[in-house]
Amino acid sequence: MMQDSTFRFQTSISLEGYQKKSDATACLSKAGADAIGMNKMAFYPRSVTVDEFLQYATTGHAFCNIFAFDVNQKYWVTTSTGKHYESYPVYRNGPNKGAMKLSFKSDQFFYGSQAVYVDVDYTRYANVRDYLGTLTYPPTCVYMSYSDGADKGGVVSRRFRMVYVLDQIYGRDEFIRISTAITDQIVIDTAEPMEDDCGKRPSQYMNGVYGNNETYTSYYIYTATDFPQSYDQPSPPQSQGNAGDEDAVV
Repeated sequence: MMQDSTFRFQTSISLEGYQKKSDATACLSKAGADAIGMNKMAFYPRSVTVDEFLQYATTGHAFCNIFAFDVNQKYWVTTSTGKHYESYPVYRNGPNKGAMKLSFKSDQFFYGSQAVYVDVDYTRYANVRDYLGTLTYPPTCVYMSYSDGADKGGVVSRRFRMVYVLDQIYGRDEFIRISTAITDQIVIDTAEPMEDDCGKRPSQYMNGVYGNNETYTSYYIYTATDFPQSYDQPSPPQSQGNAGDEDAVV
């Protein structure tokens, strides 16, 4: 582990930011995006510092891992409704030109990840700093969720997303091992169950936030050797459709 505020890491960031969770959800389809005068969600790979990442996060941009394909080749895609068609992986014209289509944010095209996301949906801690102070592995940075401090299922809680930046891009097995080690240790440190471990899913995407600039930074950059080796760790199930988390959607 090192501490470096100038370190750049690779991630995928949505072209547009979303002021509300409902706007992000609407933009998962063209019809929904058209209805609110936006474009269907699309992602572009970027190299960012932690501070640059947080600027995107607090202006409503969404994030996902890194996916690989030949941009000049068509691939067969199957939708959640069973529709089967050929498509280029990136938009070749229009406002989303050059950006990855949502249908290619899938386990099939997963290349790797340089960041682990951990959602905190329910916690007894009213102060985020107090929560962070319990952790064996402090996150590189933290930003709030759209539902921070709101009533959700009859419970009012601080809700935020912790981001652990890694020293390099790690493939599926190491990504799952590292994310599992982080979330398991958080449960031990806080004595609170993890409401949603969606950050372990390679094809997950995470929403940002808008109108809440509360952030925290340690600038810690982690490496695989910072986390204990795990054996016989089962892979999380591949996801189809929407996840149940407030701000994370497959």
